[in-house]
Amino acid sequence: MRPTNRAESALSRKRSERMASATTTALVDLPDAALLLILESVAPKQLARVCLVCHDLARLAREEALWAAHCQAAGLSRSCSVAEERAKARYARHAVQLCCECSRPTPYEFKLQSRRLCEACEMRHPQKYLLATARQLMNTRSAFQQLSSGQQKALLPQLQSMEIKGYRWYLRANAIERAAEIAGARGAPEARTAAGDAGERADAGTEGSEGSDAEDAEADAALAAEAGEDVAQEWEQAAAEHSRQQTPKAAAKAAAKAAARAAAKENKKRSKLQARERRQGRGAAPQPGEPSPSRGRGVPMAHARKRASASDHRASAQRTEWEEEFDKLVALFGDGLAGLSGLELA
Repeated sequence: MRPTNRAESALSRKRSERMASATTTALVDLPDAALLLILESVAPKQLARVCLVCHDLARLAREEALWAAHCQAAGLSRSCSVAEERAKARYARHAVQLCCECSRPTPYEFKLQSRRLCEACEMRHPQKYLLATARQLMNTRSAFQQLSSGQQKALLPQLQSMEIKGYRWYLRANAIERAAEIAGARGAPEARTAAGDAGERADAGTEGSEGSDAEDAEADAALAAEAGEDVAQEWEQAAAEHSRQQTPKAAAKAAAKAAARAAAKENKKRSKLQARERRQGRGAAPQPGEPSPSRGRGVPMAHARKRASASDHRASAQRTEWEEEFDKLVALFGDGLAGLSGLELA
């Protein structure tokens, strides 16, 4: 009985293999011309993975006609000086010059990340390629500012940096990411300790009297609400009594004072506006009936020397190191550091 079963199983296996081979066709069984047409639709970056499938596909992926088609699609023409250069090498020389964001040829390289990048993409993606000095990182609201001074000083040497016009620059996104990792690793044990302390205090409080704190809080809130209502009622009663006791003459006098204050405020606002326009060179001289915008002694605002206010003096005396550094950077690179760039010729 056993040999018969073995023979039947062998026959059924051969029959299933024969049926599978009759219904399916392997990719490598296709003609080379058909495979080349298929590989022309594959992106050049993915042809490296195709080479790892098998020897037949690797041989076709290195065909000169295939890479010549990719060169033609990229707009590359064969140079007379390198007439013997293979199409694959020509495309590789072109591929290493493409921008990592827009895939256009660029002669620049972003030094801190060692990748090709054009000027337009650097300005278009500031969250990736924005540079910052150490003082800017310490004074910007981010995870870097949450670290202690010792942790900041220890982290800075670990970051990639470059020197531009005498200043050491760091990649802001990389610095903040590393600082967030350190802050998260430091905050986990502290959070567990705080949670444990809170739990212990809660347990200790429940042993004495449960719910007493909540009742006291509700009672205090009710008393405060009642006191507020009493004060509001007293103010309303006092206002009504004052209105009843006010004579028509006193009411007219109060209205005249209010109108005079409003007119003086409007006149002052108009005078300031005229003085500002005259300083900017686009205002006209005041009309004969209009008040003069001078501050005293008949000297027009346009010719008077404006003195710095006390608040300006205090602000200038309290300037931080970050503000002084930023002023120097603006003098070097322009307003908003528009001339700052981490690109250099590759």
